[in-house]
Amino acid sequence: MISDEHPALPYENRPEWERFLMPSEPPESIDPVALPIDLAARLLSQGAKRAVTPDMLQQDIAAGAPVNRDGSLNLVHYTAWLLKENAHGH
Repeated sequence: MISDEHPALPYENRPEWERFLMPSEPPESIDPVALPIDLAARLLSQGAKRAVTPDMLQQDIAAGAPVNRDGSLNLVHYTAWLLKENAHGH
């Protein structure tokens, strides 16, 4: 994602929020059932068109969001948890 304000800036000179959304080195592969928290936050931010930070995901995990044994996030399980939480008004 390139900002309209800074269309030609090199990665290092882009605003912090753009660097968060667009890592300098894309991962070789993405496994949606085992995402590291920081990568999950970036992907969710891009899909939601608003910032989702690793801290926000950690807060959800502390509130009961499911994680894999290795601490990674399964997007399918996390999405189901979010839908359930929203249905209950949390």
